[in-house]
Amino acid sequence: MKTLVLGMGNTILSDDAVGILVAQEIEKIIDSPEIDVVCTQAAGFTLVDLLTGYEKAIVVDAIISDRAPAGEVYWLDLVELERPINNLSNHNIHLADALRLGQNLGLDMPRAVKVLAIEVEDCLTLSENIGEVAKSSIPKAVQMILQELGLEEQDTSEASG
Repeated sequence: MKTLVLGMGNTILSDDAVGILVAQEIEKIIDSPEIDVVCTQAAGFTLVDLLTGYEKAIVVDAIISDRAPAGEVYWLDLVELERPINNLSNHNIHLADALRLGQNLGLDMPRAVKVLAIEVEDCLTLSENIGEVAKSSIPKAVQMILQELGLEEQDTSEASG
């Protein structure tokens, strides 16, 4: 099954980079022709292109909500993404919209999509450094993705720091 691990975020907006950092750690661990790891700062229609051609997608991104305290890592259902929780721009379409658009265009979109949300404290401060709380959530996020991929027996010691 061709799978995409998509780390999303913005590397100059503090904690928003955490999805990209998780994907970079996953990339160090995984060596499989069936799994592609992609990091993106893109949003909107670009997501359609990134998701096309995969049977499964695991998307990891920062989130700010009242659902859990900062540092929590949890799976979100696509239905929960129908209304964005922390939309910074009304010019972008969101993940659920991108998937629906791709399907409506007849593109080969993933049939299975899981979203790993990492609660963070700050996605607005202009900084290339993430906070300690966001940073400390990276190993757990890596482990959860490896479990989802059926690779939980992999050594994740590289991802611990």
